[in-house]
Amino acid sequence: MVQTIQLFYKKFAVLSAAILLLFLPLPGVAASFSWKALIQGTAKVADDVPVHQADEVSQRLTRSKGITRKLDADLSRSGQLTDKMDDAARVTVRKAAMFQALEKAIPDNPALLKEIRMLDHASQEAAVVLAKGGQSIVRAMPDIAGRGQLLKRGGADVVAAVGLHGDEAARAAMRLDAAIQGGSLIVPAGKRAVTLEDFGRVMIQTGESGWQFWQKYVQPHWKLWLGSGALALYLADPEQFQDAAGQLSEAGFRHLGLLMGEVSAGAIRGISQGTAQVVEKIAVETATGFFQSGQGFISGLLILFGISLLFRRVRYYALWPLRWLNKAPNET
Repeated sequence: MVQTIQLFYKKFAVLSAAILLLFLPLPGVAASFSWKALIQGTAKVADDVPVHQADEVSQRLTRSKGITRKLDADLSRSGQLTDKMDDAARVTVRKAAMFQALEKAIPDNPALLKEIRMLDHASQEAAVVLAKGGQSIVRAMPDIAGRGQLLKRGGADVVAAVGLHGDEAARAAMRLDAAIQGGSLIVPAGKRAVTLEDFGRVMIQTGESGWQFWQKYVQPHWKLWLGSGALALYLADPEQFQDAAGQLSEAGFRHLGLLMGEVSAGAIRGISQGTAQVVEKIAVETATGFFQSGQGFISGLLILFGISLLFRRVRYYALWPLRWLNKAPNET
């Protein structure tokens, strides 16, 4: 009797394991999946266009905890995810949204889509990011030859960064690529050359805070960052310049001061904190200093008097005692 029960449990365990293997993604599927083909397909380039670090970048994405938060934030903004949903509902919505995005990105490749369905959840999220990146690059650069060159120089890092941050990141990558190819990106002496892949790596590594830093401090002062060597140093080590919240750190401000001068560094920090606040502060300080002295107060009154003379009626009454100067002696 005991042997019969043991045999039953063994058969049950084998059957359960077989069922799990049928329904769970196999670990080896992600390893054999062609991430390069996914990027080439969504970016609409030829299959002979090289995509550097495709497998390595996809693995970094699967290990990143920020990917799920980013995708959930996008779904929340679109209203597909709400705080009222329980965990099961959120999983269902998230999975449906992922495959809707993938079907839109690769509508003419059902075989590739079937392979993605066999991946584990983290790999599926990485596939969504890379697919979105390929689509954004197509929108930002319609020219297929230009896209091929961008992928060749930027690799999977740039595609992933664009997938995380959208079309504007694709245009930022194109702008940086043009600067590197044109020789306008200055690299300080003794430092390594910067590549387009560095941009992608930094935007993946720093996430939303890095992209906010780029939009707030770098893009509005593009020529200063390019010509001073600060951009090359930032792309090599962003932590020298920004804090975890995406703000310019004190150490970063000192670096900018050494590289481009205190005036330019102050302009980047000041204007980025809000032009209106800076203008208001300057106006208040100027007015306070001006009227604290007696000469300043008198000068202010004279300025106001001069402005008032622009009005004809004011001139008539204010200059009445002097009108006799305009008369000939025989008229007095």
